[in-house]
Amino acid sequence: MTCEQPIESLPDRCDLAVVRGTDNSFEVTLTDGENPIDISAADVKLTVVSEPGESPPVFEQTNAAGSHSDPTNGRTVFSLSKATTELASQDLDSFWQFEIRRIEGGEEFVHIEGALTVKRGLGI
Repeated sequence: MTCEQPIESLPDRCDLAVVRGTDNSFEVTLTDGENPIDISAADVKLTVVSEPGESPPVFEQTNAAGSHSDPTNGRTVFSLSKATTELASQDLDSFWQFEIRRIEGGEEFVHIEGALTVKRGLGI
């Protein structure tokens, strides 16, 4: 059997939850499906939307090459500030979608996607 089309790997799926009005950080590891990818020369971008295809996004954050926590092992840290999480509803939990892309050599690759739930906060 031969395959005429290239096989694409699907992004990893990860769902996150944070509390509105708090600072949060999380480290991700970009892989080829099994092994970490060296991201020393890559930018890694987090994009958050309230609905797929939304433009502009709720927010974006890009970690530039040289700012990753452990680039040879594919690791980078994203920080969601209190101001960022306050973009969510005060009265209801917010359900956003996110993706994490590696940008290198003019190409973009989605490595991680998932749901980002922002809880309305404690005592509400």
